[in-house]
Amino acid sequence: MTEEHIQYLIERLVEGRISPEEQAALDEMKQRQPELEKLIAAERELRSILVSGPAPSFRSQFDQRVMNRIEEENAPAPSPASQGFFDVDFARALGRLFPRVATPAFALSAFAMASNASAATPGSSVFEALFGLPAIDIATALFL
Repeated sequence: MTEEHIQYLIERLVEGRISPEEQAALDEMKQRQPELEKLIAAERELRSILVSGPAPSFRSQFDQRVMNRIEEENAPAPSPASQGFFDVDFARALGRLFPRVATPAFALSAFAMASNASAATPGSSVFEALFGLPAIDIATALFL
């Protein structure tokens, strides 16, 4: 007989739901293993403590608050047209996407800057060395 089955029989005994066949099997086990009496006594003590204690209770209106929350979570989402120009779901999706894209993009740009800096000519500016772009003045930039 397994330990799980013995524990099952002890629980049935303590709860008062043990059948005569189960009782006979448990009595036979007690004769072979006298330490089962201690387990039975411990189980009875535990049950008496649990039964004699106050019944667990929740704060008032707990069930109503739970039901309200379930209804809120299962309510259909408002349409984007009712939310105005800004779509909240799209903003949340961007918020989740940005950290996934930003880190590899930063690493790639840092690698590109390092490779540009190593290939720069000795007389080039820092900007030209890092970004690989020639230095131009403002007048030239305005008329491009």
